[in-house]
Amino acid sequence: MWTWPQHHICEACHQDMADHENDDDNVTCLMPVVEINRVQYRRQRYHFGEEDGRCHDCRIKHGGIHHMGCDVEKCPVCDDQLISCDCKHKEFPALGTRRRRKKN
Repeated sequence: MWTWPQHHICEACHQDMADHENDDDNVTCLMPVVEINRVQYRRQRYHFGEEDGRCHDCRIKHGGIHHMGCDVEKCPVCDDQLISCDCKHKEFPALGTRRRRKKN
């Protein structure tokens, strides 16, 4: 049986995604925006059918922001998988950086 790695660090927010031993923890990504073609977009939150569900890939809870590289996160531009969509020049800007934002 596959088990979640002990330490899997998100490249965007540098948190340990496996730090979910307590079911009350929601180790959501701290990067609220993704930059695509020099425009910042709010990242979509995870919405599972049940409020106590977790993402099968990055283990965040319902309402949290997926960690970078999660195969469940949708692109805010085209709504395909963010990690494999055709939108070009994707970046996670440093915390505190501000540019134009588009609302979802």
